[in-house]
Amino acid sequence: MGLDQAVAIGELSEDGVRMRLGWVVDLSGRGAAVRMEDPMSPGTLVRMQWDDTLLLGEVCYCVAEGDRYRVGLELRHSLTHLAELERLRARLLGEGIEGGRDRDAEGDRRAPALSGQ
Repeated sequence: MGLDQAVAIGELSEDGVRMRLGWVVDLSGRGAAVRMEDPMSPGTLVRMQWDDTLLLGEVCYCVAEGDRYRVGLELRHSLTHLAELERLRARLLGEGIEGGRDRDAEGDRRAPALSGQ
């Protein structure tokens, strides 16, 4: 992944998931810095997703940078190769998958739903 990659950030709470858009400006094995339009409170549990990757973590800082915010995340868990995992799940459950996308009951293609949306 290159820097300034657009990512979906989900703020996790007892009420569900609030999705936001962010841009990764720094990424290491245990942390990330994301530029966002709205602030996030330290201690907030989050999920960050792009392409075939899902990361779970916690906001550790949030500072204003002009009209945006730099949000620091401590990363705790990661899942990569999500499409491959979905194909394995479908095979194990005897479901049909074509090209990484499910088909509905009528055989029409539909994008896989992201949990929490």
